[in-house]
Amino acid sequence: MNVSLLRLLKLLALSALALLVAAASGQPAPSSSKKASKARIVDFEVEIEGEQVLVSFKLVNALDEKRQRRLESGLATGIVFDFALVRKRRLWFNKTLDRGELEVSAMYNAVSREYLVNYKHDGSLIDSRLVRDPEELYRAMFEFEKLDVLSLAGRKGSAVVQVRAELGTRSLFFFIPTLRTTDWVEERITIERNGRRRAEGE
Repeated sequence: MNVSLLRLLKLLALSALALLVAAASGQPAPSSSKKASKARIVDFEVEIEGEQVLVSFKLVNALDEKRQRRLESGLATGIVFDFALVRKRRLWFNKTLDRGELEVSAMYNAVSREYLVNYKHDGSLIDSRLVRDPEELYRAMFEFEKLDVLSLAGRKGSAVVQVRAELGTRSLFFFIPTLRTTDWVEERITIERNGRRRAEGE
């Protein structure tokens, strides 16, 4: 069982516990719209090259005061982006065809006055870069072009490419951790009869 699945099962269990506690105490559980009220994904685009899905997008309003303080204090500060290739079904549960995860973390070095930004795809380090300017840091952490994150190998028919950002955790009733995320953003792709794969916007 992979790490992403274990984390999903843990979060589902914690969410169920949060709902039970909320029902018992008469307090409402946090809604998904509230989770996404401060940060959101915009300018989401999908391109198909061969059997690879390339995505471009921006995460806005994500560098809040808490995250900024962590950066300035030299603590590693990160964001996790979840990607999914999903086949939607009207009369049954949606089927996930492929998943991907990109973890972006930054750490400030007060001596050199540089930020080290690391990128991990599905747990493996794929890139690192040093930046100095805060604007450059923002682009390095929250703006992406043509990321190769999902595969269409062996897939047929139409599907939906999805992305969301995990913003960290917060405590419900002071002791139950819950995951803060943006809403999922999606775009449909199709496979034409000649076998050519394309995004709907192409």
